[in-house]
Amino acid sequence: MGIVYQKHKQSGITYVYENKAYWDKEKQQSRAKRKLIGKLDPKTGEIIPTRTQKRMKDDRKQAKKRGPAPITKVQRRFFGASHLLDAIGKATGVEADLKACFPEDYKKILSIAYFLILETNGSLSRFSHWQRLHVHPYGEDVPSQRSSELFQSIREEGRMKFFTKQGRRRMGQEYWAFDTTSISSYSEVLSQVKKGRNKGHDRLPQINLALLFGEQSGLPFYYRKLPGNISDVKTVRQLVGEFDAMGYKKTSVLLDRGFYSRENINHLFTHRQRFIIGVKLSLGFVREALEDERETLGVWSNLHSEFGVYGITRMIAWDYERDRPYIGDTVKETRRAYLHLFYDPEKAANDQVAMNEHLGALHDDLQKGVRKSYREKDYERYFIVKETPKRGITVVPNEETMRKAARNHGYYALLSNSLKNPFEALSLYRSKDIVEKGFGNLKDRLSMRRMRVSSELSLNGKLFVQFIALIYLSYLKKAMQDAGLFKQWTLQGLLDEIDTIERFEAPGHGHIIGEITKKQAEIYEALGVKPPSL
Repeated sequence: MGIVYQKHKQSGITYVYENKAYWDKEKQQSRAKRKLIGKLDPKTGEIIPTRTQKRMKDDRKQAKKRGPAPITKVQRRFFGASHLLDAIGKATGVEADLKACFPEDYKKILSIAYFLILETNGSLSRFSHWQRLHVHPYGEDVPSQRSSELFQSIREEGRMKFFTKQGRRRMGQEYWAFDTTSISSYSEVLSQVKKGRNKGHDRLPQINLALLFGEQSGLPFYYRKLPGNISDVKTVRQLVGEFDAMGYKKTSVLLDRGFYSRENINHLFTHRQRFIIGVKLSLGFVREALEDERETLGVWSNLHSEFGVYGITRMIAWDYERDRPYIGDTVKETRRAYLHLFYDPEKAANDQVAMNEHLGALHDDLQKGVRKSYREKDYERYFIVKETPKRGITVVPNEETMRKAARNHGYYALLSNSLKNPFEALSLYRSKDIVEKGFGNLKDRLSMRRMRVSSELSLNGKLFVQFIALIYLSYLKKAMQDAGLFKQWTLQGLLDEIDTIERFEAPGHGHIIGEITKKQAEIYEALGVKPPSL
């Protein structure tokens, strides 16, 4: 039995049929019976049942519908933090979207996510102990064997459906910040664990993880794991392709300069994606524009006093190219883009200090004869090394090269196809830091600095559950920041404070919420959440 989609040419409606194959004995051939079950919603991609199917579905739902689980034993468990996480799940739509994508297992996924949030660096082997003391969505234990089975049951189809639903909640409302990080692993059985450029300077093999965050909401809603030897610049084409697959049209993305290439910019133009991307000063068109504007860039009229940064914009004609293999030609035309140039005096001073420290370290290495492989290019660029039997090693600085490098201290550039104002572009680009904070949450709070899993399926499922926990953490951190709560609380301190609220239950008496202090009530109020009540 399968599903067949057929589009009506006149109405444009796509009808959905249940297709059942059978063998026709008379004609001695395979035939099929089709039964109309509904039509396809063009926006959500979901099937809208016909009246008969809807009535049958409602009847089945009614038959399955159960009331609240009866209370069979006396229990007293911590409830305050779980109540807050329940509210976040409803506010973000995570609970509803998980239920739609993983109807059988969404409560287990949420319970493990709650555990990861509330038990900092907690091993899943401690879940059994934790769940006896805390109220959580599943309400029962998920032993290690069951959690492994849960991770392996989370399939790509369900994940992509969840990403689609979460993305549509924020599509068109904000720019999306995209970046990657490295996660080290000791595993020898995971195919994507490779040697690559580790952003944390860890020498272990790694996988790379790409994350997409909303710059206003501060929430992640997409991730993808990559082989450890894949560079940032290679990921943009795949990202745009998956945007199309998930129905994300005309989105706005923030990318750092590691993602820049002419091919990627052309690809973003082709798919009508708005973008702001960092670009290197060494690029020809950037270098030329900076030399033309260097003197005028630093005048007072180009200063943004709040940022303490000078900025100007130059409109450029981008040489756009697109291959058309189905025709066998290449489209060449110009597209309008905006090159934003900036000068930051504070950054210039910091760049000089950093360069002095770097040059000092290079010089020391050369004097001691201890060269580090990852610094070889800089040794040759900034110093001339001579060695003779009598005088030994002589290290001479290449001052001309040093002056050229210092000339661009404090300068940087952004490229956009949508924003004309340099400081509006800069403000949005700086919001990209939320991705770095998200990586920090994953690695430090959600125990992802090292991956310890035994199979690809387990890795895929565990990453997804940790991603769900990251959504909750990101929402809570932004809510605390907006409410000014970080002046008084750390994230862990706030969760510990409200987690002491208890919920007592007994057969025949229902639930009874424990005492709530004024301080706890004020925390809920500041976060926009009603305190626990019956």
